[in-house]
Amino acid sequence: MRASVLLVLLFQAGWVFAAPEERPVLRAISISAAFGDGRIDINKADARELSERLTGVGEKKAQAIISYRKEHGPFRSLRDLERVKGIGPSLVKKNRHLLFVSER
Repeated sequence: MRASVLLVLLFQAGWVFAAPEERPVLRAISISAAFGDGRIDINKADARELSERLTGVGEKKAQAIISYRKEHGPFRSLRDLERVKGIGPSLVKKNRHLLFVSER
C-alpha cells in the first residue's frame, strides 16, 4: 500500500520510471512550471516542457511562446496565448485543461 502511494505521489510530481526489467531511469519535468495537478504554468514553463506536453506544439511553437513572453512580459490569461504567431484559438482550446497562468 505504501509503495503504491509513493509511486502515485512521485508520478504526480513529474517523475517518470522505466519498466522494472530495464535499467531504472528518472527524469524530472520543470518543477517550477508544473502545478500539483499536472498543469503547466505558461509563465514559467520552458520550451522543452511545452513541446513535450502540449498537443500541436513542437519546438518551433514552444520557442515562439517563450520569445513572446520575454518580449511582452508574462501572460495574463490563457487567451493571451492566441497573440503568439502560430497559436490560434483551437490550439489553446485543445490544451486548456493542461495549462494555467500564475499570478506572477
